[in-house]
Amino acid sequence: MAFNTESLTKFVEDCSARDAGAAEVTAAVSRVILSNARSADQLGSLVGLESALEDVFTDLPRAAASVIDGLVNAAKVLLAASQNADSPVHGKPEAFSRQQLQPPAGETAIVRLAVSRLQCLEILAAGFFGFLQRDWYSRQPVAADLPGFGFEKLWLYDCRKWHGKNFVLMAVLLYFAQMSQQSKDLMDEALVFKRKAFGAHRVGDEVFCAVEMQQDGVSIHGFDGPNHLQADFANQYLGGGVLSGGGTQEECMFVEFPELLASIYLVERMLPHEAVEMVGARKFVEHNMGAGRHTKRDEQFCRPAATIGPPIVAVALDAISYRRKPGYFQYAGEQILREVQKCCAALAPDAGTGRRKFVTGLWGCGAFGGDSELKFVIQWMSCSLTPSVESMVFCPFDQQRHLTGAGLPELLATLAGKVKVKTVLECLVDDADYSSSRNTFRYLLEKLKQRNGSP
Repeated sequence: MAFNTESLTKFVEDCSARDAGAAEVTAAVSRVILSNARSADQLGSLVGLESALEDVFTDLPRAAASVIDGLVNAAKVLLAASQNADSPVHGKPEAFSRQQLQPPAGETAIVRLAVSRLQCLEILAAGFFGFLQRDWYSRQPVAADLPGFGFEKLWLYDCRKWHGKNFVLMAVLLYFAQMSQQSKDLMDEALVFKRKAFGAHRVGDEVFCAVEMQQDGVSIHGFDGPNHLQADFANQYLGGGVLSGGGTQEECMFVEFPELLASIYLVERMLPHEAVEMVGARKFVEHNMGAGRHTKRDEQFCRPAATIGPPIVAVALDAISYRRKPGYFQYAGEQILREVQKCCAALAPDAGTGRRKFVTGLWGCGAFGGDSELKFVIQWMSCSLTPSVESMVFCPFDQQRHLTGAGLPELLATLAGKVKVKTVLECLVDDADYSSSRNTFRYLLEKLKQRNGSP
């Protein structure tokens, strides 16, 4: 990759030589971007970049100096990367996590891609300053099925028109600021992307595991202990629309843990039998992006985390989207089996993985149109089929009342530790009656009563 190091060097000089405000920093960053971006003459005013810097300087005046220092440091890191042929920003094939064939039934195949925190910083700096721009759906020289990677839409997104803030760019700026203050030991820490391919599941005599139900409003990302596996409700292309202004659970997660943005550049599209476990990302940012669309602009916030969080373990698993499909489609047996396989891939342990808790919630619901009751049961079955999963920690977002009214407490009492997974799977997959049902919990409770001879 060709780097215009002259523009970066000039940026470092401009921002290091004198005190600068939001307008001066915006102008300096814009000059770098416009010297590297494709079709720079068509970009026009970078109003998204302007609004992000203005909001950071206004909302966090004490952070202004550290934000400038962070940008200067990011530019210096990128200059060093331009001279390092082994940096992932040069786009060599070995830098990417590639798709895997489906292994035999009941088996798991895992490939690993390790990058340092410094390399993640290189990737995000290259994207932010316009050196890395990859189109969606274009055939890459390495013939990889990679998503688009670029900050162009964020540079141009004038969220002020919709009374919002440019959370993603603000988060990247705050991330740069915090990384400029870190030790070499932290910069050398590794993030590992484990691409897990899972064969068709085998169902034996496993019974349903324990479920730890949480209250509305409890975040998945609050469970950051060493034995927690956090769910990323992913797009098949990691990150989804986070670089285009999206605000789903995954996109909010990538703002809170900005290092995960590097996975968009590094990881190929997930196949139906694959999931990607992401080990080692740290929380750098606190925000209310998910609620921002329903919050007044002056109440929206994006700020540095009080302390940089511990390394987490998260897993990206993409659900099937039923938004534009007939309502009954997701209740078909083959659809349910696909989702079970996807969840089992996500939960599959690596060598040496101890017992852990899967922290999840309304996977595949919301924007993907999934049935929250069915998705709950699918995830619970998958946890119960995975010996290394101790329990499922379920965060209902704002659906606790609905799930309770639908019969969840009774279902938990009936199944946990008592009923075999294969019994419920048969009710869902092999029973023609289920496809016409729209209340999964009540349907299962009734079927189990019939099987047990209850009136």
